[in-house]
Amino acid sequence: MNRRLLALLSTPLLLALAACGGADTPRATPATPPATGGPVPSVTPGADCLTPPERPGVVRFPSANGASIAGVVLGPAPTGGTPAGPTGGLGVVLAHQTSSDMCQWVPYGRTLVKRGYTVLAIDLNGYGASSASAGNPSQAAYEADVVAAAGHLRGRGVGAVALVGASLGGMASVAAAAELKPPPAAVVDLSGPAQMAGTDAAAAAPKVTAPLLFVVCADDQLAGDVTAVAKAATGAATSRLEVLPGTGSHGVALLDPTQEARAAQVTKMIEDFLAEHAG
Repeated sequence: MNRRLLALLSTPLLLALAACGGADTPRATPATPPATGGPVPSVTPGADCLTPPERPGVVRFPSANGASIAGVVLGPAPTGGTPAGPTGGLGVVLAHQTSSDMCQWVPYGRTLVKRGYTVLAIDLNGYGASSASAGNPSQAAYEADVVAAAGHLRGRGVGAVALVGASLGGMASVAAAAELKPPPAAVVDLSGPAQMAGTDAAAAAPKVTAPLLFVVCADDQLAGDVTAVAKAATGAATSRLEVLPGTGSHGVALLDPTQEARAAQVTKMIEDFLAEHAG
């Protein structure tokens, strides 16, 4: 990976992408994952964002890359101490961007719950309360975390699963879609890079059969990456690319409620896409 892309994805200030307008405000989770093979971080999952009624939804499950992944299931009221997804209903995995954690997606996760979805927001390996993946730290294999999250939702009785990710999480979601069996019902990538830390969305894209939605600001420094991955998805049921002009931002900041018009536009894109292909 070239130095320009590494700097862009590792520095919260650059993630703001001033040339694109708006504000990307990642959480204070360290960008550098803990040492490979180290213990699970002594961090309470979702401590900064979950309400008391949501805390019983905190879960932990293994990833095929050796990491212990933390997350929170948002949805129907807990049954027997654990949240129960509607059998045969739609689940949505939410994967965050660099220098963040599950809390970045929790506000929008609540919106999806109101639409009837069961949501699992996760800490990717090396972030938040998730441990680092095993092996070479530069080969984090983030897609394995998303595959594991989809499996966790399916294990709760959720039928179809959609994958939604921002930047790092968007890249991981596209790569995961190429591996997940059965395939996801839909995939949404907001401003994802083509490749990073051993996860290669560009190489995975031709193997994806699920419907794909890509959204990026025209002035985003990763717009070229997003466009290339979208064009590489030659086997997808559909590969829809939305390049947004004017004022915008990067990743989850495309849903920033303070940017009311843009947030409404992107929210409608996502929810219409989920309803069309997975609802």
